[in-house]
Parts: sequence; structure tokens; C-alpha cells
Amino acid sequence: MAIKKSTKKFQQRKLGDVLERRKDFAKIKQRHQVNDKRKARNVERREKAEAEKVVDPEEQAKEQAFAEMNVDDFFAGAFDIADPKNGKGKKAQKKDVTPKIGKRKRVDESAKDVESEAESAEEEAASDSEEQSDAS
Repeated sequence: MAIKKSTKKFQQRKLGDVLERRKDFAKIKQRHQVNDKRKARNVERREKAEAEKVVDPEEQAKEQAFAEMNVDDFFAGAFDIADPKNGKGKKAQKKDVTPKIGKRKRVDESAKDVESEAESAEEEAASDSEEQSDAS
């Protein structure tokens, strides 16, 4: 069976635009669905965090004691200063360690020369001051 002339005209002139518009709407609809799911997850996560945030009575009593205490009472009483567990965060620790990739790094020759000149100048200044003190 042959295709009608009107169908051919529609396919040639309008079908491409119609399909493209439908794809665009589908993408937008999907984006909205993803955003709605993300917002719902965030709400659940916030509620869960609020539920976990409930402070036990001992900690709450300690916080209130310090809040009600004046400065003189605070410094008059003996109190323990908690030692910091770790001075650096996890990210800082990871960045301090250089990765071993099996390649040697080339050191700039001019930087070495500048450092050695600075050290030799300091040594000369120290020896000059010693000679002057010996002469007097």
C-alpha cells in the first residue's frame, strides 16, 4: 500500500521538528524528576540528621554549666584541656606525603646555586665576626 501524499508532506516538513521537540521535553521532564528525587533525599537526610542530633543529658548539662558560668569562675576552677586528636585533617595528611611514581624529579640547578651562595655568605659573615672579636 502506498503512503498518502499528506503523510509524505508531514514527514518531510514537520516530523523532524516534532520529534526534536518531544526529545527536548523528555529531557526537561527527566531533569525535573531527578531534581525532585534529589530534593526528597535531602529532606530525608536532614530529618535523619536532626534525629541523630539529639544531645545526651550529660553533654547538655556541661554546655549549660559553661554558658551560665562567668569568666572569673571559669578561670578559678580547674579544668582539663582536651588534647587535639590530630593537628591535621585527612586531606592535609594525604597532601603532605609525596606520591611515589617511580620517576626522579629534576632539581633546578640555578636554585641550588642560589642556596649554596646564601649559605657561603652566611659562613663568611660568621667567620668575619669571629676574626674581628679575636683581633680586639
